[in-house]
Amino acid sequence: MNEYFAIITVAIGIALLITLLIVLFLLPVHFARKRNHPSIDAIRVCTLLSLILWPLWCVAMIWAFNTPDKNRYQKIYTRRRYLTTSQFGGKERAKDYAADALKEME
Repeated sequence: MNEYFAIITVAIGIALLITLLIVLFLLPVHFARKRNHPSIDAIRVCTLLSLILWPLWCVAMIWAFNTPDKNRYQKIYTRRRYLTTSQFGGKERAKDYAADALKEME
């Protein structure tokens, strides 16, 4: 009777360990999906390749948390438009336009 209990306990322990490893393995894909990451397919491939090369799992996890900031590109575009002041009829009007655009983004 004790032998069967020991076998069942070990089997349940192994099943729980495998389940835990699968959940930990898929964490980067889960976080990327939750954050609506634009490169979710690439993160999924990186996670699958991490079965062979385990450091790729760390890369996939960091990549999943680094979602590109759309406001950063908008600010760069606004600064570029600020630098081309000829279309605004002067430097002061261009400064006002850039300040208003940055306020709208916040």
